[in-house]
Amino acid sequence: MTLRDNILADALAYVPQKGWTVDAIQAVLPAYGLSPASHRLFRNGGFDLIAFVLREVCVCLCVCVCACVRACAVSYTHLRAHE
Repeated sequence: MTLRDNILADALAYVPQKGWTVDAIQAVLPAYGLSPASHRLFRNGGFDLIAFVLREVCVCLCVCVCACVRACAVSYTHLRAHE
């Protein structure tokens, strides 16, 4: 993951208290040695957090679907071999 992704991932811990806002991002910046003003790197503010979560969920979903498709293909091939 990139530094940006690490910051966004850590900022998720602050979403319950600060919401899907730039405040959640600002809360973790000092841990990375960055000034709270560095939140400007995240031009879309809270939407950057939402987009990060959606991207991560999509990756996980793709991995799961691919695994299911492979498992089904193996099962189907195995069944066809016994006809």
